[in-house]
Amino acid sequence: MVIARIKEMLQKYPDVTYTVAGGYLEIPAQSPTGFRVWIQERRGGYTVGFEGWHEEFTDAEAALNCFTFGLSPACRLRVFRRGGMDYKWQLLHQVGGQWVVETETGLFIFPFWRRREGRESQNDIVHAA
Repeated sequence: MVIARIKEMLQKYPDVTYTVAGGYLEIPAQSPTGFRVWIQERRGGYTVGFEGWHEEFTDAEAALNCFTFGLSPACRLRVFRRGGMDYKWQLLHQVGGQWVVETETGLFIFPFWRRREGRESQNDIVHAA
């Protein structure tokens, strides 16, 4: 249901590449400064992800809104890595002109003794009406 709605929305953006397999849709980064956005439909819910960050939803509209948010410049993804391994993903949005962390996802096991690096990515595919 949600994937069908996303595919319909993407018809407005013919240059956007994406893949669909079963109950999974993925839009790879469309620019060097962008990030991968994906959604998985399953019985009873949805998982929306931006690279390694992800969130579970039971409401289709909330899942669709989150997915679309990830494609917009209103969203940023901050990724931390150590030893060449991504281990923490922070979802950011603007409040009063400042980018603030809304939520984060991370791994328990990673090479914590290695030097920490970080990067921020942002998509600019869809714009809020």
